[in-house]
Amino acid sequence: MFWKAVLLCSLAAGWLTSAEKYTGPVPPKPDIPYLLHGSNLIETEVGEARSDSHKNDTTYSISGASSPARTPLAEPIFIMDSRNISPERFELYRVGVRCI
Repeated sequence: MFWKAVLLCSLAAGWLTSAEKYTGPVPPKPDIPYLLHGSNLIETEVGEARSDSHKNDTTYSISGASSPARTPLAEPIFIMDSRNISPERFELYRVGVRCI
């Protein structure tokens, strides 16, 4: 019975150490999320959003006509070399265009 437990533990340890390593592109800047498009990385924009409150409605606006960081994917893949920022704290918001 003891040898079965030892065999099971050694198989589990071998399975855990044989996990595949990441061989894709590496982000050139730390703490900035990148969109993965095939084998290319597209740097996302870092900026501040302004909030405007009118009656019961709050609008957040970002300056600029368009973003260079666009993706046609419904579920985009983000790659990030996190050194100072926790990836679990990131939040994504869908942004719509409204002409004023």
